[in-house]
Amino acid sequence: MTMASSLSDSQKLDFLINSIEEVKLKQSNLELLVTRVTTLEATVSAQQKAISDLQSEVKHLKERDNEREQDLRSNALRLFNFPGSDSETNLSGRVYEKLLKPILAAAKSKGDIATLPQVGNTIVEIFRVGKFAAGANKPPPPIVIKFASSAVRVAILKNKRNNPPPPFGRSHQEDVPH
Repeated sequence: MTMASSLSDSQKLDFLINSIEEVKLKQSNLELLVTRVTTLEATVSAQQKAISDLQSEVKHLKERDNEREQDLRSNALRLFNFPGSDSETNLSGRVYEKLLKPILAAAKSKGDIATLPQVGNTIVEIFRVGKFAAGANKPPPPIVIKFASSAVRVAILKNKRNNPPPPFGRSHQEDVPH
């Protein structure tokens, strides 16, 4: 005799009702899980789109930053062995008067530029790259000069070879490296 045959009809009915309730509870839990999975999938999809959009924006910003950096570099030179000290003042005026003004004057006399620009219309930014090293035989740190335009930079590069370096020592200019 099986267990089901030994139970009364009332007990069988209770057993079936309990089994149905358990199935309904499991179905409800399963529906809840399906809803949560669907919600999570939608959230993940939205986050993946946001990540993709941000990656595109980062790529665009990197490209734009690189273009701007290249543009700035096209208007800059690096100057070596220009004397000075950690407490120097008016670096742009000193570089302009001792080095750039004579070169620009030569460029003007050759017709490469129409007028001799003033220091404020020549140099946008100027700074030393690094600190002065201790020791008598240590060269001063290089100077980066950002010019107001690439035309001024080209005029200086074109005419620097025809003008002897200033008396402060052997110096040379070169493009700012990447």
